[in-house]
Amino acid sequence: MKVLIANPPALFPLADGMEKYFIRAGSRWPAATVKKRETPIRDFLPFPFYLAYSAAMLRDDGFDVTAVDAVALNWTEDEFVAHVHKEKPDVLLLESTTPTIKLDVEVLRRIKGEMPELITCIAGSHVSTFPKDTLEMFPEINFIFMGEYEQPFLNFARHIREHGRDYEGLRQKEGIAFIEDGQLYCGPKGLNRKLDELPFPAWDLFPMVGENAWEYYWDNICTKKPAVQMHASRGCNMRCDFCVWIQVMYSNSTFRGFGADRIIDEMEELIKRYGAEEVYFDDDMFTGNKKHVMNFCQRIKERGVKVKWSVMGDAMICDEAMLEAMADAGCIAIKFGVESGDERVLKEINKPVKHDKVLKFCKKANQLGIKTHATFSFGLSGETRESMQKTYEFMKKLDVDTIQVSITTPFPGTKFYQKAKERGHLTSEEWELFDGNHTSVIRYDNLSNEEIQAFATSARTRWLRSRLYNLPWLYRQSKIVARIARSQGLGGIKKLFGAGYDILRGEKSESLKLIQKTSPA
Repeated sequence: MKVLIANPPALFPLADGMEKYFIRAGSRWPAATVKKRETPIRDFLPFPFYLAYSAAMLRDDGFDVTAVDAVALNWTEDEFVAHVHKEKPDVLLLESTTPTIKLDVEVLRRIKGEMPELITCIAGSHVSTFPKDTLEMFPEINFIFMGEYEQPFLNFARHIREHGRDYEGLRQKEGIAFIEDGQLYCGPKGLNRKLDELPFPAWDLFPMVGENAWEYYWDNICTKKPAVQMHASRGCNMRCDFCVWIQVMYSNSTFRGFGADRIIDEMEELIKRYGAEEVYFDDDMFTGNKKHVMNFCQRIKERGVKVKWSVMGDAMICDEAMLEAMADAGCIAIKFGVESGDERVLKEINKPVKHDKVLKFCKKANQLGIKTHATFSFGLSGETRESMQKTYEFMKKLDVDTIQVSITTPFPGTKFYQKAKERGHLTSEEWELFDGNHTSVIRYDNLSNEEIQAFATSARTRWLRSRLYNLPWLYRQSKIVARIARSQGLGGIKKLFGAGYDILRGEKSESLKLIQKTSPA
């Protein structure tokens, strides 16, 4: 039995050869980027972990498995459809999102036009929230996989291999939903309770081989190349109202860590196999459990692993002792969420951030030589013009190396979506507009979605301009630039300064204006 694991393309053509192209599989926050058709995504692209874990589990179980990441390869829909027809799988698994669901279904419709016997499966947060509605609306979808889908999909594939199209044994199975003879069968969401039993992801089935292998998957927090993304844990102790991955995919489960030696075994495999010079732990919250972090830092030193590493973490749980241990064990960068500079808004979104502690955290990280990257979001629950300005003022006050600015999107399945719908704050339920980056579908009393978009678009530009007069910040950046130059050469420097130039000129402002005014067909 042949199974194809796929991350299909999702793009909307714009004017002048530009397009809105979606990043999704591997990303906790579906987001659109604006680029030229012929230009691949290279600034930020997460590795599709769940697809890769699923592929590895199937292969270990004896299935004939292939995989394709059409987003990484910059394929069009036509190229992807042709590839599936050429592969002729028995089962096709896609990972979908809210803004791409209609495109994904259209792709399945085209594929099934020539392959009516193909069993089509979709996973992801949107279908995990609306399994019944999705199956009833789109007959092109045969099965939906909800929550953490690796084990449920393996169980499903084993059943198909043994029983063919007799689906009785799949009714009410964890993580699986389908309709048979007009009857909906829907089990509880999948949740992986034993992370250490997962095999290493099937990196070799994705575009990670060849001369420029690591150009495909990249996070700008990284400064060394080759850099590889990994997981050291799943879950988060926070309950922010907008976080789709924690609420939908994990059903608000708590932090779960891989064992320290399991993590280090995988790091050593990546060093040996791909020559990794940096590992980025793209966790929901790497620092979610102090004991877990301290044990990992101790074991990585005991085993003599010299590779540098960076993390998606948190400024509230991570204390000075943890930061010192991380730096001593090779950590060189950390991302963390602040989201708002207004205490009232932080309370509304249920994010326990204390600004004084964040300031101290950044000071300590800077002293240790750890690069810092803070994330902020505009349009949060309870947002006002005044709260957005407070956030911007705190952004300027916070001594970090880089920032990330998002437009808060009320993805279905979150408390934020529920509140926005109940209070009449949604401006649209056209899923294509829920792009997580450029377009706001939220408005408040005396605050329009257009104002939220405009403020978010300008905030990063104004922040970077303010940094250009900060001598300590410029000195730190010179050291980071030197690190990039040693590892990445002239190409890394050109990319860094090119990104900075785009920010200073309004982050390709004309394209952003176009995307915000254009409703996809």
